[in-house]
Amino acid sequence: MSIEDCIGTSDMPYWLRVARLVLQLAELGHRGRSSLLKMDGLRQRGRIYTVLIDGDPDSAPAFREDSAQLCETLERALNAVPLPVGLYSANTPDPGAIAGPLARLDAFARTGAVVSVRVDHARAPKLLQVHVGFGEAYFHVEGSELRPLLKRAITFAEALRTSP
Repeated sequence: MSIEDCIGTSDMPYWLRVARLVLQLAELGHRGRSSLLKMDGLRQRGRIYTVLIDGDPDSAPAFREDSAQLCETLERALNAVPLPVGLYSANTPDPGAIAGPLARLDAFARTGAVVSVRVDHARAPKLLQVHVGFGEAYFHVEGSELRPLLKRAITFAEALRTSP
């Protein structure tokens, strides 16, 4: 069964909400705020998600939470930091372009993998990073657009699932 087969179409409205929130994290990166979304399938008791938004330099994170509920945690994170007016720019991608890839990577994480999306404002213009780890295998890619990075991570994940 492929990663794509693990996702029901009834889940797409949920993943569209998640995608909108992840795009807001990326936009915050363009405005000087770094963040991390981690899906850790190795964790016990279902709290597989970590959402972190950096605070000011030399201070504690503005938000950090481990949770079993991704969408709600992303909403709490974005409510915990002051959001700039007009957060979305004309270049913000369509959430539908990343909803499916995010859902597929979440399904892969639930098989025991670790997947993270990092927005690091200090690395602009390549401020986006996607990491995938499964057993001894590790993949890292960075760039300025999230969709192609997620697709490359899925290609890596699919290759791991089909290898002997």
